[in-house]
Amino acid sequence: MFIKTINYKDFDGNERSEDFYFNLTQSEILKLETSLNGGLTSYMSLMVQKQSQPDIMNIFEKIIDASYGIKSLDGRTFTKTPEALAEFKATAAYDKFFMEICMDEAKASEFLLNIMPDDVSDKIKKAAESGVYDDATLSDAQRKAISAAMAEVAGSVAATDDAVKEGN
Repeated sequence: MFIKTINYKDFDGNERSEDFYFNLTQSEILKLETSLNGGLTSYMSLMVQKQSQPDIMNIFEKIIDASYGIKSLDGRTFTKTPEALAEFKATAAYDKFFMEICMDEAKASEFLLNIMPDDVSDKIKKAAESGVYDDATLSDAQRKAISAAMAEVAGSVAATDDAVKEGN
């Protein structure tokens, strides 16, 4: 779970500071991954290579939409509804957050890494820290690790689904 504290001015000019919550489950990652032909991560890599800012912004909007929710006070549930998302997107906080992750590669990487389940983000961190990549290419390494982790999750969820269908 990624908790993002956003400081912003509301539409009455009042300074505000609020926590916003983002999280993706393995099944949600699978749905995102399979939402485009060739997979979301491959599409994202292609758009980054092409430097297609409109497409990159659309991908981030899709990921934000899929990951935003309201955490219950007792931490048992994380509710994602169209109404909650619409309310968040109607705030100046959303605008500030969206621009931040679209314009700052480090903030985008932080967001992507932290919305994933712990086991997936741990794999990504280990790949980035493995020494295979040097500091100059860490952002590229993180993108590759995210692609690999998302593909692995998609594959393991699909394998589990196949096993359930076969009665194993």
